[in-house]
Formats: sequence, C-alpha cells, structure tokens
Amino acid sequence: KHPIGPALLWSPCYLAAHAYVVVDHALGGPYLPSGYAPPYRRSVALGTLALVVLGSALLLRVLERQAGRGAARWALVALLGAAPILFYALVASAMSHGAAFGVAAALVFALDRLRRAPTPGAWLLAGALLGLVTLTRWQAAVLALAFVPVALALWRERRLRVPDGLLAVGAALLTFAPQMLAWRRLYGSLVTMPQGGGFVDWSSPHLLETLFSADHGLFTWTPLTALGLLGLLALLRREGALAWGALLACAATAWVNGGVDDWAAGEAFGARRYDVALPFLGLGLGQAVRLGEAWGRRRPLAAPALVVLLAVAWNAGFASLFRQRLYGGPLPLDALP
Repeated sequence: KHPIGPALLWSPCYLAAHAYVVVDHALGGPYLPSGYAPPYRRSVALGTLALVVLGSALLLRVLERQAGRGAARWALVALLGAAPILFYALVASAMSHGAAFGVAAALVFALDRLRRAPTPGAWLLAGALLGLVTLTRWQAAVLALAFVPVALALWRERRLRVPDGLLAVGAALLTFAPQMLAWRRLYGSLVTMPQGGGFVDWSSPHLLETLFSADHGLFTWTPLTALGLLGLLALLRREGALAWGALLACAATAWVNGGVDDWAAGEAFGARRYDVALPFLGLGLGQAVRLGEAWGRRRPLAAPALVVLLAVAWNAGFASLFRQRLYGGPLPLDALP
C-alpha cells in the first residue's frame, strides 16, 4: 500500500550494507545476510539522512540567493530543527518522509533554476524530480502546480518553448513509471489508490483541522511554518512566479491532507504529511528571517536566531516525549514539561 520510491532511493546504501554483511559473515562476523540485520536497517537510516542533507544543501543555495547567507542558514535551521523532519530524519528514518523532504527540496532548487535559465536541461531536471518525489510520496503529484506560475511567467517573457515543457512531462512520467508498473503487477491497473477509493474525500472536510488542530495540525505543532506562509506572501513582490508556485503547492497539499480518511495521520510525530510542502515553506522562512534581520541594527540576526532556537528546543522536547511514548495525539497543556 506504500510507494516504492523510498526503497529505490535507499537501495544503493542497502546493497552496500549487504556486501558488508556478506563479507563480515564469511569472516565469522555476527550478522546473517538476511536483509534484516542491524547493518541493513542502519543503511536505510543513512540513506534518508543523505537525502535530507543533499536536498537541504540545494535548498540553501536558493535561500542564500534570495535572503543572504546569514538569513538563509537560520531559515534552514528552523526548517530542519523546528519541524517534523528532525524526527523523521533521525528517529523514524525508515518512513518515507525524510526522503520525500530531500527530493522536494531538490525540486525547489530545480524550479528556481528553471525560472532563471529555462534550458532544456533545466526542464528535464525539474520534470524528473517531480516524478521522483511523486514516486516517493504519491500526494506530491500536486507539486506539479508549482510549475504553472513559472511557465506563465516564461510565456509572458517569450522564453517558453512547448518542446521543453513536453520534455519535463515526459521526464516526470518516465521517472514515475516504476510505480505504475508495480501497481499493474499488484492491482492490475497502471493507476490506482491501494487504500481504496474512499481513502480521500476530495472535498477536504478536515482542511482547517489539518492546519490548526491540536491533533497534529501543521501550524499548531510547527508554529514557524506560519511565518513561512507569511514570508511567501512577502516574497511575491521579489520572486512572483516561484512564490506563487510555492503557495499553490502548499495549498494543494493542505487540501489533500484535509481529505484523507485519517487526516491526523494516526500516531504520527507532527504534521508528517506536509513533508513535501516544507521546502516550499522554507522559501518563506528565508524571507521572514530576512525581514526580521532588517529590524536589527548592531546584531541584526540576534532576534530571528533567538526565535529559531526557541522553536527548535520546543520541537526537540516534543520529539523526546514522543520517543518515550508519553503521548500520541493531542497533549494536554498541563502535561507539558
């Protein structure tokens, strides 16, 4: 019932772990080449961490261009440390969320590159990453909306070529094709919803809950993401196409999340289903930190850094309580440390 993208992304690390276990076992080591020994599980964790680091490095380049080096770094600290990705990169790394975040962050980089230099290679890269992030998290298909404002802006500037757009579509479909082949083998159809047709109510009856509820609401559990949303609005004047695309991607993600049968995502840490939208909100966080930096004089980054560190401490405290299984859903206020 889950996508095959994470397994494909983890496979290089997994195969390296298998080679290590085979050699170690031949030399009398304790691990059996069963596929489930600790080195295999650690390889998945390292694969997730590698994807998060790579995607973050690419996203940082975009943030530095837009907000400056100092603001960009603090925005990235906020995105990684004060959001659910901290948990899914370091604790529950065998779930898809860390990997999806890394690929989505790379997609933001590719869209920024496409907006500035719409070469065939840029279209090909952006399309391939859209297919790859959808292969990792099916709901990420809505990130295709982020392409629309970029394409419209290029069309107005007479820099949009239809063959390049078709190249991006072809790359996306080709990258997603392994999932369709797996669905065909398992369910008899190239496109399906394994959880059943009633898994998503497309009227999104729980849209507001998935954003504001104490039961894993995005803005409730991760307050700095609200600053990221406001930052995207402020970014519209400077980076109109990219900011509009980010807003569309976040809105579509929220709409889908609000329609899922178990909209609170079960016993999850935070709003985990916003994994693919977080890099887009990171663009807004960069702008928010940049605006906060403008208020300071002697130490312009002092106030934004303090806010970020407090949010990181808040999030890390929640992660610690969650690991101890002290709560699973909403946490009563009097139970907070």
